[in-house]
Amino acid sequence: MGNSVGISPMLICLLISVTKAVFPNTENAKEFKMQHATKDDEASPRGHLEPLGSHGPPTGKLDIVDNVPSPPEFYQRYVRPSKPVVLKGAARSLPAFQLWTDEYLRKANGALEVEVEEGKKEDRSLNVYVMTLKQFLDNYLDEDLYLVESLKPQLHGDFGLLRCLLCGGFTRLLQDTIMWLNSGGTKSVLHYDDVDNINCVLDGDKKVLLVDKNDAHHIDMDRAEGGYSNVDVDMVDMYKYPGLQDLPYYLVNLSRGDCLYLPARWPHHVRSGHSRSLAVNVWFARLQWFDEEDCHKRELPDFEPLHNYRFSSTNEPLRSEILAKAVGMNELNEEDLWNCYSSFLGSRNQSQKVFRFLDADGDGLVSWREMYAIDADTFVKLFPWLFKPKTNLEGQPPRPVDEL
Repeated sequence: MGNSVGISPMLICLLISVTKAVFPNTENAKEFKMQHATKDDEASPRGHLEPLGSHGPPTGKLDIVDNVPSPPEFYQRYVRPSKPVVLKGAARSLPAFQLWTDEYLRKANGALEVEVEEGKKEDRSLNVYVMTLKQFLDNYLDEDLYLVESLKPQLHGDFGLLRCLLCGGFTRLLQDTIMWLNSGGTKSVLHYDDVDNINCVLDGDKKVLLVDKNDAHHIDMDRAEGGYSNVDVDMVDMYKYPGLQDLPYYLVNLSRGDCLYLPARWPHHVRSGHSRSLAVNVWFARLQWFDEEDCHKRELPDFEPLHNYRFSSTNEPLRSEILAKAVGMNELNEEDLWNCYSSFLGSRNQSQKVFRFLDADGDGLVSWREMYAIDADTFVKLFPWLFKPKTNLEGQPPRPVDEL
């Protein structure tokens, strides 16, 4: 997103009209291609100056399930192996699926201030404007406007976490929920996220082009700081981005009520259909250990309202990356800790200090429960050589381990 500024809806519409006149929409790609055709075009790579994915058919199909899996099944079959899955009709159990018409949103929450992008084809260099939800709803069907906003707390009662996330440790890793609302025809950049994601379509339909994270080397993520590529998804320049000529990909069609689990680091590009499009996605850090005992405490409903839960520290994804090095071990002794993390613990002395801090019960072993019992901000402070330190929830830099 760009910088957020306050501006009236009428002025936004005028600005968008001028922008369209100066920078024509790439929906005229075929006309552009004909005007710039040369005698060498027959030798051009497949998909050159065509939409992303035109170079060849999808390489396979993803799992589609009609019932939301239990948390243990979801973790073992999909999260742990980093495998996407389509949860067919899963969003139909959420109150928002029926409630969130424009009329309802305008009447119940029209005064809320929301962030609005000025183009339905994503361009992360453009500004983001602030207006009321009512102002957006009064204009978006006829204008090039796109609401992309963290779900307001006032709407958390209508949206919820699906059954597959309700135990085992997922709920303590929640990062954000984003609302996506537009009149259709949106196109995202080709990008990846650092956290896991469940995206639920509440209205309209979407097509998602997915690339296995193991095939991501085909993509030139030339905006590495943002995790995305500058490639024009409507007219792919195969000479500028030659890796895309052999890009393996999956293509997923999501209908109203469907949800998609998308693991972290899987590059993807999303297009919405040409009618009202409404979706909400839930971002959560990767879970490296599933807490079976947590799932024995209660019966699980189809969903629970989002307002029952809190978002976690932005350092949770860093904790997940650290813990990934210990996946496969039931617990760690002091030697295990050194073997896993010697390259950035620096010395045996430092490793011993970290081990003693983690071994809360003093039994000479560090369990996964002990590693997750520490808050993420404190946990990351134990490993300052691996990551550039981030600020904690209070905006203070992490302290070195000796001060803990």
